Amino acid sequence: MTTLETIVQELQHVPPERLDEVYQLVLALKAPPEANKELAEWTMQFAGMLNHWTEEEWADFQAELQRTRATLFNRPVPEL
Repeated sequence: MTTLETIVQELQHVPPERLDEVYQLVLALKAPPEANKELAEWTMQFAGMLNHWTEEEWADFQAELQRTRATLFNRPVPEL
């Protein structure tokens, strides 16, 4: 895993004329605080909506997820 220290060391080797490009890339990777707040609010509206499910319903749901994931992620890649 790359550490912040490694990234900073590599940034020291970036030519000065390319620093604007690097800065724009860093800005593009950062999520604006408004987006995080909106996502948190959107997510919280669903909190607890499945609390009424029984253990059996959860087990069925998880089994279905496993079946679906196996189907979706184990299918052959189409040739282009």
